[in-house]
Amino acid sequence: MFSSTLKKILIIIDLVALICILIFSINRDIQLEKQYPGDLRNRVVGARLQQDGKSPYFYKWKREDGYRYLDPQNSDSLKVSNITASPFFHDLLFPVCNLSQRTISLIQFCLQYVMLIVITVAFICLSKNILSRWAILNTSVIFTCTQAWKMLIADGQMYLFVAFGMTAFIFGILQDKKSFRLWIASLAAVILVLIRPIAFVIFIPYVLIFEKSKKFVITSAAIFVLYSVFVLFSRHEKEYWMDYYHALKEEVKLHQDDHPTTQLNEKVPKPASLEGFNFYEVSKNQQEHPITVYSENGNFFVLFEKLTHKKISVRSLTLLWIAATVILCLLMYIKRNQMEQWQIALFCLLLYMLAELLSPIHRHQYNTIQWLPMLLLSCTFIEFIPRWLIACLIVGLILNIFNFTFLLMRHTLGEYVWLISLFLIGFRKQMNKPAWKLQ
Repeated sequence: MFSSTLKKILIIIDLVALICILIFSINRDIQLEKQYPGDLRNRVVGARLQQDGKSPYFYKWKREDGYRYLDPQNSDSLKVSNITASPFFHDLLFPVCNLSQRTISLIQFCLQYVMLIVITVAFICLSKNILSRWAILNTSVIFTCTQAWKMLIADGQMYLFVAFGMTAFIFGILQDKKSFRLWIASLAAVILVLIRPIAFVIFIPYVLIFEKSKKFVITSAAIFVLYSVFVLFSRHEKEYWMDYYHALKEEVKLHQDDHPTTQLNEKVPKPASLEGFNFYEVSKNQQEHPITVYSENGNFFVLFEKLTHKKISVRSLTLLWIAATVILCLLMYIKRNQMEQWQIALFCLLLYMLAELLSPIHRHQYNTIQWLPMLLLSCTFIEFIPRWLIACLIVGLILNIFNFTFLLMRHTLGEYVWLISLFLIGFRKQMNKPAWKLQ
């Protein structure tokens, strides 16, 4: 009786704490959104350019273009523009790209919280017991306290869309008994690749176990072929994808300090206001509501240079990524009969995160948002995960929330703790048997 009453009290306390955290995060994020999420502008400009039949990836502003394509942050002497989203992602913005920047910003802000709710509900639907559902809810709400979430809102970044796609992939793949859910998994996986081409690695494990996953692989291939036919027969889309490829090569040069191509560009004006954003009010809001957003570059090449004071070449970085992917996939193939379906799905997403960590292009704190679906997937099957690994995941979360000044690269350290812990969870045997008893 006492134990049952105590549990109810603890649940109420936790629920009140989660509500307080969510209210605090929303209020904080409302102020951050008012302070002009700069990266959103280049997505909007990219979508407008494509809608008007112009390639965005080497676009530089000209006075005769007016404010429609103006991005105050695209002001430099580089040939490549600051537009880095894929042509497909720009296509997704067509329905809203002609609205004012302020309206689009508000839509994205609301949509991000809607996506967070949908992601959380999706994993709750996959869970089998109260403990896992409570763990999912706590992780989702507490994740809004991470520096990654704050930077996502402050910059108006797109990586929650990637996390949403990961969730749809997981949700569909774990319920593939119904064909429409298999289509959800396949469509989500293909969209992930079209938004982030490096995500193609999520298909490698399923190709290796083709006999068990042929419906998913064939369905995904069919969707990708249909989109490829559309690109090949559309002059503009083909041009956009080719320019996107060449722009990425320039981005690698830029991020590796390897002499990116420069040119003389027209000076970009700094307007007093831009499509609903008054920059005087933006500055005033920043002074009245100062919010510190801390970011780290968690790439392996950044860590390597900090530790050795030497640069690792792009070729070496690529070879390291290929070698790591091959070794991990061989290990997965050997253990394939001992892995549960959810472990294979987790492994696929970890291959993507490994590719991102080994990327030669700097990843910023908002990239960390992409870990959320993998953490929630672990919460969904929490009773099968040893407590010491659960503790490691919690440590990683703590490191991504607090700025411990005595600890260098604390957020990056937290990400690598997640990477190693989740790989151990993915390869752990007998994950169909509880690792500890539920009380």
